[in-house]
Amino acid sequence: MASCLVLAWAGVAHADLIVLKHGGKIQGSVVKEGKRTVTVRIKGGGTISLPRATIRRVESRASAESDYADRVVDVNFNDPNAIETLALWASNHGLGDKAKELEDMAQGLRLEVMVGRAKRQRRAQAYVDIFYWARSVGLSDEVQGWILEQARDLDPQDVALKGAEDRIRRDARERSQRAARLAEFNRRPRYVMPSTTSSMAAPPAQTASQMRTVISTERTRLRSRRPQPDAVQTQAWLAQAREARARAAESALDMRNMRRAAKRQAAQKAKAH
Repeated sequence: MASCLVLAWAGVAHADLIVLKHGGKIQGSVVKEGKRTVTVRIKGGGTISLPRATIRRVESRASAESDYADRVVDVNFNDPNAIETLALWASNHGLGDKAKELEDMAQGLRLEVMVGRAKRQRRAQAYVDIFYWARSVGLSDEVQGWILEQARDLDPQDVALKGAEDRIRRDARERSQRAARLAEFNRRPRYVMPSTTSSMAAPPAQTASQMRTVISTERTRLRSRRPQPDAVQTQAWLAQAREARARAAESALDMRNMRRAAKRQAAQKAKAH
């Protein structure tokens, strides 16, 4: 899928959405249209010129908001799927703020429905399932904690609940470790090109060629001592991505194990009775 280039923009009275042929999008204000180029004002008052041949279409912000208002009337706001469909449309038409509000609304509605079902079932396992869903969609720690409190009130000794509580503790520990690694990375020295007044400055008798040789030698020496900042940052991002995939796989495994344990516990209770 072609990457989507979105330039955030604010402060212009009328915004347009420029959709490029390769799938990218630029949000700004069209200030001039020529035969071969289109000039767009973006954030900060700067302008860019785009070849007309690269532009698929230009959508005015006013038109998108008008279409959005027409679509809102027909949406069933009791259906999270319908709300998410409208959110996707808004996102694709440059209405990012409205899309975010709709996505939050859909998640809140799903949470409300699941909590209502769990209240009727009166089983700790039902709330534990909601907890793992809330964790997967990125709901706040406060919401996740509240969900587990409901499970704890029903059965504080539930096996699945114990596993979820252990998962929260591990999440907190991993966040602390990531914060420590980030702090350590930020403390690492940054290479700054020496000024003409530093020890790198060549004496007046040196030629321009000799100065370039000295600077090149110093750069090579510094590169050999440690990775460049960009490389270090890339390594950190890759490590974070690997950790996120590992956590997702571990969470899925935890949920399966907890459900199996809960079934065994229920079977043992039934056998005892």
